[in-house]
Amino acid sequence: MREDPLEQAAAIAVLSGNIPTRALEAAQLYHDGYAKEIWLTHTRTHAGALKVLWIYYPRESDFNV
Repeated sequence: MREDPLEQAAAIAVLSGNIPTRALEAAQLYHDGYAKEIWLTHTRTHAGALKVLWIYYPRESDFNV
């Protein structure tokens, strides 16, 4: 596998990863000046199925804040 060097961009889209790594890495890239915008996509969770069982499952956006 080849990894390209980082370059500046208008925005960085974070498509995958785990909590809290994806938000922390995106924040580091932002602070290092690689982009002025960071887009964190919504991950798939089973929150709906858990809610039926009265189990609270926080959204990833709760952690990202």
